[in-house]
Amino acid sequence: MVRRQGHKDGRGVPLMVRRVSHRRASPLKAVHLPSPGIVRRRVVSAAMYGAPAAFIGWLFVWPLFAILGRGLFPHGHVGIRAFADVFGDGRARRIVGFTLAQAAISTVGALVLGLPLAYCLERLDLRGRGIVRAIVMLPFALPTIVVGSAFASLFGDGSAFAALALVPSTIIIVIAHVYFNLAVVVRVVGARWAALDESLMGAASVLGASRSRATRTVTLPLLAPAIAGAASIVFLFCATSFGVVVVLGGSRQATIETEIYRLTTQELALNRASVLVIVQLAAVLVTIWLAAHFERSGAATRFQPQRASLPPMARRRTLSRSRCIGTAFTWTIAVAMAMPI
Repeated sequence: MVRRQGHKDGRGVPLMVRRVSHRRASPLKAVHLPSPGIVRRRVVSAAMYGAPAAFIGWLFVWPLFAILGRGLFPHGHVGIRAFADVFGDGRARRIVGFTLAQAAISTVGALVLGLPLAYCLERLDLRGRGIVRAIVMLPFALPTIVVGSAFASLFGDGSAFAALALVPSTIIIVIAHVYFNLAVVVRVVGARWAALDESLMGAASVLGASRSRATRTVTLPLLAPAIAGAASIVFLFCATSFGVVVVLGGSRQATIETEIYRLTTQELALNRASVLVIVQLAAVLVTIWLAAHFERSGAATRFQPQRASLPPMARRRTLSRSRCIGTAFTWTIAVAMAMPI
């Protein structure tokens, strides 16, 4: 804007014209400091996360990478020969194959027994199911060396079942792994099963589907993420098992875990042990990623159940028959699991 200022002559003509700007100086921005309460919460959060991270890094990460460094960089350069020795050795290949095979068989066994047990404990109103659930969960709280010793005392020399000659053998390792990890399947799949609306099965039955078809087309797809997640966790535990294999496998049945122990304590071959550690870490990371992926898939599952149910008489007959079979099955499992304890 142009503002005319200055003196005027006699005729009123301005003698000076000055351009005046109407811009105003921008005020200084206020600096907002966090309140003492926010600062205190940030300090407490940093301490809560930083202290465990420092503890894990000091007692786990640093020793692990220090040993790997000694094994893989013995003279300041990468020991490529260690990789060739491990992957070219027939014993190492057999150990890796046996580890994966026994873990896969143990996982299948845990699913075969755990899925019907989870159904009985979560979907049927059985008497004493709290006791059965406690018996099933108890072995998972025990150290693996204790579980292995319990099976050795039950099936080893001088025991009641010594005639079966199961110790040492692959069969007893698989049985012990199924025994130990059955709680994982019951807990993970059972929690998902308890959240399903039973009217879905009723709606499928009203529409003409048999019970087996309704289970196959309705229930199993909704349980698939939980089943896959439980299978991943069980496979991880079985593949990295140490105490059970040491006690029940002897010197013939060796896994990656026990072979790492043998190489480091008996042969002091840190280079070959480091290669096996890397292989096992890769398998563990892949398994953890799969378990997390299936867990996210299960959490993202949404459905809108339709309210429908079986006719009263048919429902009573089905529940009565299922309750009898479920009671016999659950208590058989409970007695079998209580024997080693």
